[in-house]
Amino acid sequence: MPRKGQQKVRTGCRTCKIRKIKCDEFHPACLKCRSTGRNCDGYEVPPPGSYSWEELLLRSKPVPQSVSSASFANLRGLTFFSRIVAPELNGPLNSSFWTQDVPQAAYSEPAVGHAVLAISSLYESFVVQRSSCTIESTLSNDAIRHYNSAIKCLTTPGPVSIDTVLLTCILFVCAEFLCGNAQAAITHVTHGFSLIDTSVTDSDVLSMLRHLAIFPHFFSHDIPNIPLPYYGDWPKIDGALKSLSYAQESLDSLSCHIVRLVRMADRHRLGMGPELQSFECAMLKQKALEQDLENWRSAFNTLRRNLRPRSKHELCLLLLEMRWLVARIWTSTCISPDEMIFDDHRESFYRIVELASQAKTQRNLAGSARGKFSFTMGFSPLLHFVVLKCRYLKLRLTALTLMWDLSCSRESLWDYATMYAIGTRIIEKEHGIPVLSPEKITEVRGCLSDQQALPRDWQRVRDSALEPDTKLFTDDHGTKIWRTKIRFLVKPGSGPVQAIYDWV
Repeated sequence: MPRKGQQKVRTGCRTCKIRKIKCDEFHPACLKCRSTGRNCDGYEVPPPGSYSWEELLLRSKPVPQSVSSASFANLRGLTFFSRIVAPELNGPLNSSFWTQDVPQAAYSEPAVGHAVLAISSLYESFVVQRSSCTIESTLSNDAIRHYNSAIKCLTTPGPVSIDTVLLTCILFVCAEFLCGNAQAAITHVTHGFSLIDTSVTDSDVLSMLRHLAIFPHFFSHDIPNIPLPYYGDWPKIDGALKSLSYAQESLDSLSCHIVRLVRMADRHRLGMGPELQSFECAMLKQKALEQDLENWRSAFNTLRRNLRPRSKHELCLLLLEMRWLVARIWTSTCISPDEMIFDDHRESFYRIVELASQAKTQRNLAGSARGKFSFTMGFSPLLHFVVLKCRYLKLRLTALTLMWDLSCSRESLWDYATMYAIGTRIIEKEHGIPVLSPEKITEVRGCLSDQQALPRDWQRVRDSALEPDTKLFTDDHGTKIWRTKIRFLVKPGSGPVQAIYDWV
């Protein structure tokens, strides 16, 4: 039987043509030459019209110069990012930023390519360290090398667009999130804010950077000096939200200003003066933000009714409504020194837990596995807020349980294990439960009534903050566990707020 022939091609490198072997056509130098120690003499430019339409359509997309000379390890890192990392980074929000925009830029912009490779390396290290219960992530040698290469690309003289700089800045923030390095991430975000102006053309880059505006207000103590990103015209809602992405961005903007107000009012709320802003000014901002939130809800409900297909966006819609509910509670309670005020929001807490339960059902139906890391703020911090401030024990324990079902190991800088430990310890303290194990949670939830007595004011934890100290403990089963020191603020009587310390 005659052997089936192969279609001859004339696009190989000069060296492989002379040797009469098949060329892999890797640019700018083929791997077959490089692997044998030969100099690849490059490729001849074909004369016009030498390719048929079929050949042109079948030819693979040319690899840009920034990646064409990459090693197999780098190509593997870029593929790993596109297929494994990018889909997780989006979280439940609908966006093509990580799955399309970033991979495309990685192949054309050297700084972006190196930053993406650093993230791929860090993500793999993060997953391994989480599996082995290592207490913190560290920069691997590969990640450091690519991180520094990305910086070098940006600082080397030559034209670099502001969009590329901001995109790389966002990728640096992602790298620091994976390392759990809050201060470095805040530095990158604030630097990015300082570069935003009307010359920025990429709306997806702007949207992602603005989404980051909220997290420095949670993880920094220098609130007055945290810059707000440039928003152009303040995104007032005039009765319509033109798209789901605009709904996300407008709620990001509102949430950023709300959390800033909450943190600026901390001293008044906790009775720790001096104030960072006048009480009258805070009240005016509170009223304005409450109205903006109501306008957003009305427009969001209209958008949700008209959105087709609804099922494709269900998780995102559930998350946005949860974020709106939490933002409304924040705004309503932020300037009141009365910790009992949170008890007035039982219906909102119930609705948040109900929405989270629906999200769990959606994920189960889709067969989605629990994620390792999300760049955006997802369900976990919202449920953590319910665990901290909802004193209706049955709802509180349900929220604590749902955190496991809906949380990544880390969402930006919100670490699931840390939030779960803090929430568990606060519930134990406020409700007088000795040890709140998973088995105990199931037992307690099963025998609770809706009329369960609420903790008294003096029993309640008003605020908490992790300290830098860590300590190795041994539990009753002989297992060694690293714990972190935590400061709880309580008000035991009519006197001032006091700090007590514990380990979580």
